[in-house]
Amino acid sequence: MANKQETTYWREQTNLIEQQFNEKNRQFFDDFRSYLLLSSLFYDEHKVTEQVYAIAMDLLEAQTHGEEAQHYFGNDPKGVADELLANTPKSNLKERLKLAYLAVGISWGIKFIADFTNQGPLVLNLLDYLLTGLVTVVAVIGIFAIISKTIYQKKGTSKVIRFGSLWLVVSGWIGLSLLINLLKPNWWLLTIAFPFDVVLVGSLLVAAIVFVVSRKEKAFYPIVFLLGVFVLLGCLQKAMAFYHIGDPSWMTGGLLTLLVVGFLIFLWWTRRVMKKQ
Repeated sequence: MANKQETTYWREQTNLIEQQFNEKNRQFFDDFRSYLLLSSLFYDEHKVTEQVYAIAMDLLEAQTHGEEAQHYFGNDPKGVADELLANTPKSNLKERLKLAYLAVGISWGIKFIADFTNQGPLVLNLLDYLLTGLVTVVAVIGIFAIISKTIYQKKGTSKVIRFGSLWLVVSGWIGLSLLINLLKPNWWLLTIAFPFDVVLVGSLLVAAIVFVVSRKEKAFYPIVFLLGVFVLLGCLQKAMAFYHIGDPSWMTGGLLTLLVVGFLIFLWWTRRVMKKQ
Protein backbone atom coordinates (compact mmCIF):
# COMPACT_ATOMS: atom_id res chain seq x y z
CA MET A 1 0.00 0.00 0.00
CA ALA A 2 2.88 2.35 0.84
CA ASN A 3 4.41 1.80 -2.60
CA LYS A 4 1.07 2.52 -4.27
CA GLN A 5 0.66 5.76 -2.31
CA GLU A 6 4.21 6.84 -3.15
CA THR A 7 3.67 5.99 -6.83
CA THR A 8 0.50 8.11 -6.90
CA TYR A 9 2.31 10.96 -5.10
CA TRP A 10 5.26 10.93 -7.52
CA ARG A 11 2.93 10.82 -10.52
CA GLU A 12 0.95 13.83 -9.25
CA GLN A 13 4.12 15.76 -8.41
CA THR A 14 5.58 15.00 -11.83
CA ASN A 15 2.45 16.41 -13.47
CA LEU A 16 2.82 19.60 -11.40
CA ILE A 17 6.48 19.90 -12.32
CA GLU A 18 5.72 19.39 -16.01
CA GLN A 19 3.39 22.39 -15.94
CA GLN A 20 6.40 24.55 -15.03
CA PHE A 21 8.39 23.57 -18.11
CA ASN A 22 8.54 25.86 -21.11
CA GLU A 23 6.80 24.60 -24.24
CA LYS A 24 9.87 23.04 -25.81
CA ASN A 25 10.99 21.28 -22.64
CA ARG A 26 7.45 20.12 -21.91
CA GLN A 27 7.14 18.45 -25.31
CA PHE A 28 10.57 16.84 -24.98
CA PHE A 29 9.83 15.56 -21.48
CA ASP A 30 6.36 14.33 -22.48
CA ASP A 31 7.88 12.21 -25.27
CA PHE A 32 10.54 10.89 -22.89
CA ARG A 33 8.04 9.99 -20.17
CA SER A 34 5.60 8.43 -22.64
CA TYR A 35 8.33 6.25 -24.13
CA LEU A 36 9.62 5.23 -20.70
CA LEU A 37 6.20 4.35 -19.28
CA LEU A 38 4.97 2.53 -22.39
CA SER A 39 8.21 0.54 -22.61
CA SER A 40 8.10 -0.41 -18.93
CA LEU A 41 5.23 -2.87 -19.23
CA PHE A 42 7.18 -5.62 -17.46
CA TYR A 43 9.19 -3.39 -15.10
CA ASP A 44 8.53 -2.25 -11.54
CA GLU A 45 6.02 0.62 -11.89
CA HIS A 46 7.01 2.03 -8.50
CA LYS A 47 10.68 2.35 -9.50
CA VAL A 48 9.92 3.68 -12.98
CA THR A 49 7.60 6.40 -11.63
CA GLU A 50 10.21 7.35 -9.05
CA GLN A 51 12.84 7.72 -11.79
CA VAL A 52 10.52 9.85 -13.93
CA TYR A 53 9.87 12.13 -10.94
CA ALA A 54 13.62 12.47 -10.25
CA ILE A 55 14.32 13.30 -13.90
CA ALA A 56 11.55 15.91 -13.90
CA MET A 57 13.08 17.53 -10.81
CA ASP A 58 16.55 17.58 -12.38
CA LEU A 59 15.21 18.98 -15.64
CA LEU A 60 13.31 21.74 -13.83
CA GLU A 61 16.48 22.73 -12.00
CA ALA A 62 18.38 22.69 -15.30
CA GLN A 63 15.71 24.90 -16.87
CA THR A 64 16.11 27.50 -14.12
CA HIS A 65 19.75 27.72 -15.21
CA GLY A 66 18.75 28.22 -18.84
CA GLU A 67 19.46 24.66 -19.98
CA GLU A 68 17.24 23.07 -22.64
CA ALA A 69 15.86 19.54 -22.34
CA GLN A 70 17.59 18.44 -25.53
CA HIS A 71 20.95 19.42 -24.08
CA TYR A 72 20.10 17.79 -20.75
CA PHE A 73 19.04 14.47 -22.34
CA GLY A 74 21.66 14.56 -25.08
CA ASN A 75 21.12 13.56 -28.68
CA ASP A 76 19.78 10.13 -27.78
CA PRO A 77 16.88 10.43 -25.28
CA LYS A 78 15.66 6.98 -26.34
CA GLY A 79 19.02 5.52 -25.37
CA VAL A 80 18.85 7.26 -21.98
CA ALA A 81 15.40 5.78 -21.38
CA ASP A 82 16.54 2.31 -22.45
CA GLU A 83 19.52 2.53 -20.10
CA LEU A 84 17.24 3.51 -17.21
CA LEU A 85 14.99 0.53 -17.92
CA ALA A 86 17.98 -1.79 -18.15
CA ASN A 87 18.90 -0.83 -14.57
CA THR A 88 15.30 -1.08 -13.30
CA PRO A 89 14.17 -4.27 -11.57
CA LYS A 90 11.54 -6.36 -13.30
CA SER A 91 8.06 -6.38 -11.86
CA ASN A 92 6.85 -9.51 -10.14
CA LEU A 93 4.41 -11.90 -11.80
CA LYS A 94 1.44 -10.39 -9.95
CA GLU A 95 2.22 -6.91 -11.25
CA ARG A 96 2.76 -8.16 -14.80
CA LEU A 97 -0.60 -9.86 -14.80
CA LYS A 98 -2.50 -6.76 -13.62
CA LEU A 99 -2.78 -5.27 -17.09
CA ALA A 100 -3.77 -8.65 -18.52
CA TYR A 101 -6.44 -9.01 -15.83
CA LEU A 102 -7.79 -5.54 -16.62
CA ALA A 103 -7.83 -6.02 -20.40
CA VAL A 104 -9.36 -9.49 -20.23
CA GLY A 105 -11.84 -8.36 -17.58
CA ILE A 106 -13.07 -5.50 -19.76
CA SER A 107 -13.41 -7.71 -22.86
CA TRP A 108 -15.19 -10.41 -20.86
CA GLY A 109 -17.45 -7.81 -19.26
CA ILE A 110 -18.50 -6.46 -22.67
CA LYS A 111 -19.09 -9.98 -23.98
CA PHE A 112 -20.98 -11.00 -20.84
CA ILE A 113 -23.32 -8.01 -21.08
CA ALA A 114 -23.87 -8.74 -24.80
CA ASP A 115 -24.75 -12.35 -23.98
CA PHE A 116 -27.08 -11.21 -21.22
CA THR A 117 -29.02 -8.79 -23.43
CA ASN A 118 -30.02 -11.62 -25.78
CA GLN A 119 -33.53 -12.92 -25.28
CA GLY A 120 -33.86 -16.31 -23.65
CA PRO A 121 -31.63 -17.85 -20.97
CA LEU A 122 -28.09 -16.63 -20.44
CA VAL A 123 -25.78 -19.02 -22.34
CA LEU A 124 -22.03 -18.66 -21.79
CA ASN A 125 -19.60 -20.39 -24.14
CA LEU A 126 -16.55 -20.78 -21.92
CA LEU A 127 -14.27 -21.67 -24.85
CA ASP A 128 -15.32 -18.42 -26.55
CA TYR A 129 -14.38 -16.46 -23.40
CA LEU A 130 -11.00 -18.21 -23.15
CA LEU A 131 -10.03 -17.51 -26.77
CA THR A 132 -11.30 -13.91 -26.59
CA GLY A 133 -9.16 -13.34 -23.50
CA LEU A 134 -6.01 -14.65 -25.22
CA VAL A 135 -6.59 -12.47 -28.30
CA THR A 136 -7.16 -9.43 -26.06
CA VAL A 137 -3.88 -9.90 -24.17
CA VAL A 138 -1.89 -10.21 -27.42
CA ALA A 139 -3.61 -7.12 -28.88
CA VAL A 140 -2.93 -4.96 -25.80
CA ILE A 141 0.75 -5.94 -25.73
CA GLY A 142 0.96 -5.13 -29.45
CA ILE A 143 -0.64 -1.71 -28.97
CA PHE A 144 1.79 -0.79 -26.17
CA ALA A 145 4.76 -1.94 -28.25
CA ILE A 146 3.69 0.02 -31.34
CA ILE A 147 3.14 3.29 -29.47
CA SER A 148 6.45 3.08 -27.61
CA LYS A 149 8.47 2.14 -30.71
CA THR A 150 7.14 5.05 -32.79
CA ILE A 151 7.58 7.89 -30.27
CA TYR A 152 11.17 8.69 -31.31
CA GLN A 153 10.81 8.09 -35.03
CA LYS A 154 10.61 11.09 -37.34
CA LYS A 155 7.43 12.96 -36.47
CA GLY A 156 5.72 12.76 -39.86
CA THR A 157 6.73 9.16 -40.45
CA SER A 158 5.94 8.03 -36.90
CA LYS A 159 2.32 9.21 -37.13
CA VAL A 160 1.75 7.30 -40.38
CA ILE A 161 3.44 4.14 -39.10
CA ARG A 162 1.70 4.35 -35.73
CA PHE A 163 -1.74 4.88 -37.24
CA GLY A 164 -1.25 2.11 -39.80
CA SER A 165 0.14 -0.35 -37.27
CA LEU A 166 -2.54 0.40 -34.68
CA TRP A 167 -5.23 0.08 -37.34
CA LEU A 168 -3.89 -3.36 -38.30
CA VAL A 169 -3.71 -4.53 -34.68
CA VAL A 170 -7.17 -3.24 -33.75
CA SER A 171 -8.68 -4.57 -36.98
CA GLY A 172 -7.05 -7.94 -36.35
CA TRP A 173 -8.32 -7.88 -32.76
CA ILE A 174 -11.89 -7.14 -33.84
CA GLY A 175 -11.72 -9.55 -36.77
CA LEU A 176 -10.42 -12.45 -34.69
CA SER A 177 -13.00 -11.75 -31.99
CA LEU A 178 -15.78 -11.85 -34.60
CA LEU A 179 -14.40 -15.06 -36.13
CA ILE A 180 -14.24 -16.67 -32.70
CA ASN A 181 -17.83 -15.62 -32.06
CA LEU A 182 -19.04 -16.98 -35.43
CA LEU A 183 -16.99 -20.19 -35.67
CA LYS A 184 -16.80 -21.27 -32.05
CA PRO A 185 -18.01 -24.82 -31.41
CA ASN A 186 -20.72 -25.33 -28.84
CA TRP A 187 -18.36 -26.73 -26.22
CA TRP A 188 -18.18 -25.90 -22.53
CA LEU A 189 -21.61 -24.25 -22.47
CA LEU A 190 -22.97 -22.84 -19.23
CA THR A 191 -26.70 -22.06 -19.26
CA ILE A 192 -28.36 -19.93 -16.58
CA ALA A 193 -32.15 -19.73 -16.81
CA PHE A 194 -34.40 -16.77 -15.99
CA PRO A 195 -34.68 -15.35 -13.31
CA PHE A 196 -31.38 -16.70 -11.95
CA ASP A 197 -29.45 -14.94 -14.72
CA VAL A 198 -31.01 -11.62 -13.69
CA VAL A 199 -30.09 -12.26 -10.04
CA LEU A 200 -26.50 -13.11 -11.03
CA VAL A 201 -25.98 -10.10 -13.27
CA GLY A 202 -27.70 -7.78 -10.81
CA SER A 203 -25.45 -9.01 -8.01
CA LEU A 204 -22.33 -8.49 -10.14
CA LEU A 205 -23.46 -4.96 -11.02
CA VAL A 206 -24.07 -4.10 -7.35
CA ALA A 207 -20.63 -5.51 -6.46
CA ALA A 208 -19.03 -3.39 -9.20
CA ILE A 209 -20.81 -0.25 -7.96
CA VAL A 210 -19.75 -0.88 -4.36
CA PHE A 211 -16.15 -1.55 -5.43
CA VAL A 212 -15.85 1.57 -7.60
CA VAL A 213 -17.58 3.88 -5.10
CA SER A 214 -15.65 2.52 -2.10
CA ARG A 215 -12.35 3.13 -3.90
CA LYS A 216 -13.58 6.55 -5.11
CA GLU A 217 -12.62 5.72 -8.69
CA LYS A 218 -14.62 8.59 -10.15
CA ALA A 219 -13.24 8.00 -13.64
CA PHE A 220 -15.17 4.71 -13.70
CA TYR A 221 -18.53 6.15 -12.57
CA PRO A 222 -19.79 6.77 -16.15
CA ILE A 223 -18.72 3.26 -17.22
CA VAL A 224 -20.58 1.65 -14.33
CA PHE A 225 -23.63 3.77 -15.18
CA LEU A 226 -23.53 2.57 -18.81
CA LEU A 227 -23.20 -1.03 -17.64
CA GLY A 228 -26.27 -0.44 -15.49
CA VAL A 229 -28.19 0.75 -18.55
CA PHE A 230 -27.26 -2.40 -20.48
CA VAL A 231 -28.21 -4.60 -17.53
CA LEU A 232 -31.57 -2.83 -17.26
CA LEU A 233 -32.18 -3.33 -20.99
CA GLY A 234 -31.34 -7.02 -20.68
CA CYS A 235 -33.64 -7.45 -17.68
CA LEU A 236 -36.55 -5.75 -19.49
CA GLN A 237 -36.08 -7.87 -22.60
CA LYS A 238 -35.93 -11.10 -20.65
CA ALA A 239 -38.93 -10.23 -18.48
CA MET A 240 -41.05 -9.24 -21.49
CA ALA A 241 -40.09 -12.39 -23.39
CA PHE A 242 -40.64 -14.66 -20.38
CA TYR A 243 -44.01 -13.22 -19.41
CA HIS A 244 -45.12 -12.50 -23.03
CA ILE A 245 -45.93 -8.87 -22.36
CA GLY A 246 -45.63 -5.77 -24.50
CA ASP A 247 -46.14 -5.07 -28.18
CA PRO A 248 -42.93 -5.96 -30.14
CA SER A 249 -42.77 -2.62 -31.99
CA TRP A 250 -43.40 -0.61 -28.81
CA MET A 251 -40.89 -2.70 -26.91
CA THR A 252 -38.18 -2.20 -29.52
CA GLY A 253 -38.78 1.55 -29.70
CA GLY A 254 -38.82 1.96 -25.93
CA LEU A 255 -35.65 -0.04 -25.39
CA LEU A 256 -33.87 1.85 -28.18
CA THR A 257 -34.89 5.19 -26.65
CA LEU A 258 -33.60 4.07 -23.26
CA LEU A 259 -30.30 3.01 -24.83
CA VAL A 260 -29.83 6.34 -26.68
CA VAL A 261 -30.67 8.43 -23.60
CA GLY A 262 -28.38 6.32 -21.42
CA PHE A 263 -25.51 6.64 -23.91
CA LEU A 264 -25.93 10.43 -24.14
CA ILE A 265 -25.81 10.68 -20.35
CA PHE A 266 -22.68 8.50 -20.40
CA LEU A 267 -20.96 10.83 -22.90
CA TRP A 268 -21.93 13.94 -20.91
CA TRP A 269 -20.74 12.39 -17.63
CA THR A 270 -17.49 11.15 -19.18
CA ARG A 271 -16.72 14.64 -20.51
CA ARG A 272 -17.28 16.17 -17.06
CA VAL A 273 -15.01 13.58 -15.44
CA MET A 274 -12.24 14.13 -17.99
CA LYS A 275 -12.32 17.88 -17.43
CA LYS A 276 -11.82 17.37 -13.70
CA GLN A 277 -8.98 14.84 -14.05
